[in-house]
Amino acid sequence: MAVTRSSRRSPRSRSWMRTPLRDKAYRRYAVGQEVGHFLRTLRVARRSKNTLESYETVLRLLTLEHLDLQSLEQFFGAEWGGPALCLPR
Repeated sequence: MAVTRSSRRSPRSRSWMRTPLRDKAYRRYAVGQEVGHFLRTLRVARRSKNTLESYETVLRLLTLEHLDLQSLEQFFGAEWGGPALCLPR
């Protein structure tokens, strides 16, 4: 019997991967509120569940790593030279 990628992962490991997404505490912070707004726009645009979870995973980590920031524009300015490169006006 061939071992497939899905058979090597137990249901327990998959639930562990989803657990952090249930905790929306990151949205208490300024950047987390912007992330929540962005995710709602994706939901309204009917993006797939996988897309929403993927974006939320990365953006949640970004928020928790940069609690001192007041906006995503601050992050883009500090990391990539300014918000004009990344955010539409």
